[in-house]
Amino acid sequence: MFSIKAHPVRNSIIGAAGAAMLVAAVGIGAGVANAGTLPACEASQLTVSIVDQQAGMSHREVTYEVTNTSDQACLVHGAPTEVTQTDGAATTTATGSNYFGQNGPEQMIRLDPGQSATGEIAWTIPQTTPGTTPYTLSVDLPDVGLLETGYHDSTGALDGAYTVTNLQPAQ
Repeated sequence: MFSIKAHPVRNSIIGAAGAAMLVAAVGIGAGVANAGTLPACEASQLTVSIVDQQAGMSHREVTYEVTNTSDQACLVHGAPTEVTQTDGAATTTATGSNYFGQNGPEQMIRLDPGQSATGEIAWTIPQTTPGTTPYTLSVDLPDVGLLETGYHDSTGALDGAYTVTNLQPAQ
């Protein structure tokens, strides 16, 4: 028969290491949060702005930033479930990598007041754009709803097909 005795120094080291592994395993860190700790952001708490654009080889991409303008922390996640054009054109939205970059993993992102998360919207420019009506893009974010991006364009999207990426904590 044998017995195991608690060793105070060893147990505190093991306890600290175990806590660090738990934090790493669940992905809790700067900007990333456990889904059960905060409510989802509401549209009234957020603003959306375009922070970057790229164009090349008949492709376009805009990077948009979602910023918490309220005085309460909240959560955002995922990619837009829909991108719409105010000109009423039919659009489709798919999540994935695009011509300019790779899609990141979906994660719950904690937005403290003033903090932001970014995502991308990409599309292919048609070879000819006769009669294309200028439009504004809006995004429909999971658990948030429809948000106006402030992006105005007149090039049109090929068949209204947009590729979007998952939101990531702003750098």
